Amino acid sequence: MDINNNKYISLAEIDKGFLDMGKPMEIVYKAKLPMMKAFIASKQIYASSEVGDAYIDRNEFRFFLLYLR
Repeated sequence: MDINNNKYISLAEIDKGFLDMGKPMEIVYKAKLPMMKAFIASKQIYASSEVGDAYIDRNEFRFFLLYLR
């Protein structure tokens, strides 16, 4: 999902990543509010200060997926 290979993922990159996965992930792609909540929650849980509020790093992405599940 990290399109520009900077080791951080924005919410837009996550959104596009689920869209690119095709039909099986369509339900996740359409769930915008849960995705935004999971993104925000992963920032609060792990609180990595080096990436800022617009991106999540690898560790935060793990929390994002757990929260989204």
